[in-house]
Amino acid sequence: KMICLVVPQIQQKEVCMFEFNYTLDASLLLAGRKMIKKYMIALYIVLPLVISLEYFFKFFKTRDYFQLLMAFLSILIFYTLIFIINTIKKFTSKTNSKFLDQKVNIIFSDANISVKTKKEGSFESSQTYEWNMIWKFAQDKSYYILYLSRLKSYIIPKGSCTSANEEEFASFVENKLKEVQKCQ
Repeated sequence: KMICLVVPQIQQKEVCMFEFNYTLDASLLLAGRKMIKKYMIALYIVLPLVISLEYFFKFFKTRDYFQLLMAFLSILIFYTLIFIINTIKKFTSKTNSKFLDQKVNIIFSDANISVKTKKEGSFESSQTYEWNMIWKFAQDKSYYILYLSRLKSYIIPKGSCTSANEEEFASFVENKLKEVQKCQ
């Protein structure tokens, strides 16, 4: 059920493709924020500990209570700043409309991944990614997530595949990523 095309080159080669077409909407932006949130929670725990660790070490070394006070103040100031930033975001955050209503076309082939985006009345952009540029692939019940890095990813709604049997897609990507890892 996978579409296979013969690409004319010096040597005949089969290229298998999966094509996804969808429109970016607010639900995809919210899904992306939820995925980033798990990294931010770790940052909220680790960063204040690292900041205050130096003061705790100085306190235990010198028994100077000023160092202990500075350790607690550094944690307090960190969380106060996070609270202020999150409060400002809540009052000023509006969905970034420049990304909404973009038509997205993603083609997965044996050689690479091609991404094209187009918004009505705007120019079309396209990018091509080699398989070795993909950091990770994941999926949940509603989306496929193709990570280029920890914070940059493409969120692809399940059910938007227009060219082949979507059930084969996840195994195709996982196999391609395993091939790339073997070569590195």
